[in-house]
Amino acid sequence: MKKKTPRTNPQFRSLLMLEKIEPADLQTLSPEQQVLFRKLLSEKLAATADEERDAFIEKIIAVIEPDKIWYNNHERITKAIQDYIRLYSAMPGKVALARATGLSRQTIHKHLRNLGAAPEVTHYTNMFDLMTPHVVTKVLEKALGGDMAAAKLYLKAAGRETRNTTTDVVINHQNNYIQINGTVLSQQALQQLKPELLQKLEEIIKKGLS
Repeated sequence: MKKKTPRTNPQFRSLLMLEKIEPADLQTLSPEQQVLFRKLLSEKLAATADEERDAFIEKIIAVIEPDKIWYNNHERITKAIQDYIRLYSAMPGKVALARATGLSRQTIHKHLRNLGAAPEVTHYTNMFDLMTPHVVTKVLEKALGGDMAAAKLYLKAAGRETRNTTTDVVINHQNNYIQINGTVLSQQALQQLKPELLQKLEEIIKKGLS
């Protein structure tokens, strides 16, 4: 007897004819069949585009993982933006993104509009924030070793960089602060440094200004 494939399975065909597929509709399937049916939904979703894709997502959204849809959209949009910039040295509009991704303009607009509030983006942002102090510490280590490029990068990252053409440096050992053109590296910012490291940072800044 010829084995039924997901595309020829009569139960699957009946489910696909529903206006909206709900979790309860899958209870008639065995666990193995549910896996195959979800795989079939993923294949059909990948084969759709524009408004047809939006309609199909609305049909199956209750039985698929929304995160997978978000990540798929995000990857498509990100790649399309990168490719467009590489070709034209400009940011693409929604029409160009829709053409390149196969997503509808409504989907692209919604994705970009809600990007800042997306939990997935917050997750990655939190990881980057977690690593920032470690990166700054490594830059400071390089700066204290005499690397002037690292010293400049550290001051810039710490918000102490000045664009004034004339630089006035005041170093006050008693109060432990460095003032550059009115910008103060306060005691709070420097209190974690050992005295010898603070002295070395002072020497580096003096060397850079000489």
